[in-house]
Amino acid sequence: MSIKIYLLTLFGLISWIAYGQVERPTQAQIAKSKVIGNASNTSKKHYSESLIFEVDSIAYQKPLRSPRKAALYSALLPGLGQIYNRKYWKVPIVLGAGAVVGSIIDFNVKQYRKFREAFEIKVHNANNPTNLRFDPYPAVTQAQIQRVRNTAQQNMELSIIVAVVVYGLNIVDAAVDAHLSGFDVSEKLSIQFKPTSHLLGLAIALYWK
Repeated sequence: MSIKIYLLTLFGLISWIAYGQVERPTQAQIAKSKVIGNASNTSKKHYSESLIFEVDSIAYQKPLRSPRKAALYSALLPGLGQIYNRKYWKVPIVLGAGAVVGSIIDFNVKQYRKFREAFEIKVHNANNPTNLRFDPYPAVTQAQIQRVRNTAQQNMELSIIVAVVVYGLNIVDAAVDAHLSGFDVSEKLSIQFKPTSHLLGLAIALYWK
């Protein structure tokens, strides 16, 4: 029962994060305004240290691709949202991660079933000495088999949680990439350091050419 609660909680959190990523402004916002912030330590009207930041805002336009569609595609088929975003190099990573996690789940499920059956045989033979079943681990006690079974169950549940996380990251990644398709991150961005006359200090200026 606990594993179901964990999975539902984790899936809900991932869905909430993905939804928050796709609900972004879509209106064109191209601006070139300077934001000047002053970080200074003052004591009785005396400026001890001053740092002036001058930043030109980065141009943002409507996303070229829909974050909602990207998230939906990745939810239906992992890697499909990355194809939609034309981030083809990410597809092998998504599929590879899914294959690795799937193989780990398969191994842990088989281990859990094997030791669960061995424990059931131990319990059956202890309660029915006249109708014994074949014991694959005769040298191992019932308590030891129970501990091994519990460990195998924990590993199985953990691998399932990891699979849900990987699946959710695949969705979030597609949504974020689609949203960022509206940002211009070309090489026209530059940063400069220069003194300022406003206060004694150093100015950091980020310019958009």
